[in-house]
Amino acid sequence: MIAKYRGFTTIMPAGLQTVFNFALTDTMLLRGARILAQNVVWGDLCHIELVDVDGVSFPPGTVLARLIDSLFLNPEQTFQIDLMVQDANLFPSPGLYLRATYVSIGQVDVNLSMNLYSYVPIPTPQG
Repeated sequence: MIAKYRGFTTIMPAGLQTVFNFALTDTMLLRGARILAQNVVWGDLCHIELVDVDGVSFPPGTVLARLIDSLFLNPEQTFQIDLMVQDANLFPSPGLYLRATYVSIGQVDVNLSMNLYSYVPIPTPQG
């Protein structure tokens, strides 16, 4: 296995509950994530889930794991949390998504970023 880092960024509209699905394109061992958020107000929160959105391995919309449940964000800092996954058997595969649900109570759009820490299998030579 080799280490791999990948991230996404999106804008969550002010005053709404917004869902963002980030496609996982590699089979990997998800080890953790770092969440960054800008323009947070007191009371904003997020959930992070592993979801089979398209029904690749499970019925469409099946939540396979809730990695973060009701994390209230700190308006006084951009860096929010380092999440370390302890379950070494969690292998998201292509076709699964990380779903970020953000609940904003503020009046300014929130910039949300997440960096994923993972390991991917080392390719075997063909031939």
